[in-house]
Amino acid sequence: MCGRVLEADVTKFNNYASRIRRYHRDGDENVDISAYIHMLRVCGRSCLLPNLLYLETEVDDAPEVMFLMSPLLHYLSMRRKSTATSCSLFNSIQTLSPNLVSLRLENVAINDRCLSAIRTLSHLEKILIEQDEESTVDTIFLGLSAKTVLRRFEIHGPGLKIRFPQKFLEHEPVVFPALEYVEIGCDLGGMANVVKLLHNFKFPQLDTLILCLFTEEPLKLADARHWREFFDLLSNIATKHLRFLRLYDWAFHDHWDPLALSVSTLPKLENFALEGFELDGPFLRSIDQEDIERVIHMWPQLTKLSLICYRLPKIDFKALIDIALGLPLLCTLELSIDARDLPELEEIPLLSHGLKYIHLSRSSVKKPKNFAQCLDILFPHLKSWYFESNLENHNDKSWREAEEMLPILQRARRDEVRRKEGL
Repeated sequence: MCGRVLEADVTKFNNYASRIRRYHRDGDENVDISAYIHMLRVCGRSCLLPNLLYLETEVDDAPEVMFLMSPLLHYLSMRRKSTATSCSLFNSIQTLSPNLVSLRLENVAINDRCLSAIRTLSHLEKILIEQDEESTVDTIFLGLSAKTVLRRFEIHGPGLKIRFPQKFLEHEPVVFPALEYVEIGCDLGGMANVVKLLHNFKFPQLDTLILCLFTEEPLKLADARHWREFFDLLSNIATKHLRFLRLYDWAFHDHWDPLALSVSTLPKLENFALEGFELDGPFLRSIDQEDIERVIHMWPQLTKLSLICYRLPKIDFKALIDIALGLPLLCTLELSIDARDLPELEEIPLLSHGLKYIHLSRSSVKKPKNFAQCLDILFPHLKSWYFESNLENHNDKSWREAEEMLPILQRARRDEVRRKEGL
């Protein structure tokens, strides 16, 4: 537009913005968007930034955000700061930005109106919801069930409690035909409710499943039955596409009784060609050599393995040798071992394994420098490592010595290579 009308445009913009702010402050959800439309017509544009692809906004402070909603917008992040905020933007989201591919909502009320608006976005592939408020599963999961192109769904919030009303449990199984990645991190009320959840969903294209449970009550040994049901149901809700499985609990306490589970007895896991398997929490009763052998046999393509047990480990350095030989693609390893008895250096296979990160928790060591030598022979390409003892004081002297010795050994090997190359 020419400069002669620019000052008038700015004046009108400020007047309309002031009016809109007043409506938002007073809590009026039905804001008249004619002010926005008129302003854009004066400027001769469909929006102020017609080529905008990515937008992050705080809903409370930006009622003018509708001016920025480009038809080409692919990513939208909305964050709410105060509880008085409404989401009037959802009323027009399909008209303003019909090509949205990714949507992130932080503390935005997920009500029927919002879900209806989300369902109109025919290109939406990714949804991330972060909330601290209590909600119910039927208002979120069932509300998104019509999204046939949805590929990734995440919902997080330690204060978010998802419960299962009877109408949800009586609902016909819901199929998400394109969903590949599911991550749920909230209070689901125990594994019994997770089983109920899985009974009502099917994910034929599921690649990654991550469940983080914020459990407040001590886990009981009787819950092991529900965990076995969970692994049984995996073969029903997912197909052989499943590659990454992670289960962990952020609210557990060490004094809880571990469940009577072991990796070697978990059912139907061999149905999946997993590349990542992580169990971190009071789930496993123990980890022994049989568990390690079963993991290697079932998933030789693993790139990430985490088996955290909160009882004293029943495996020693031999388990690391077996892992190095049996899992050649492994990049990340988290494990608990008893490293007090070490093999002779000559007995350790000289490998060029590509493991980059190792975390040993609840582990014991007597000769930290010898341990570092053994580990360096087995995994010469380590970039990061962290060791914890099985005592309350995790920063014990022995493990710190091992951590300090590893970079010295690596430098010595590099220097030796340079000397040979210089000859």
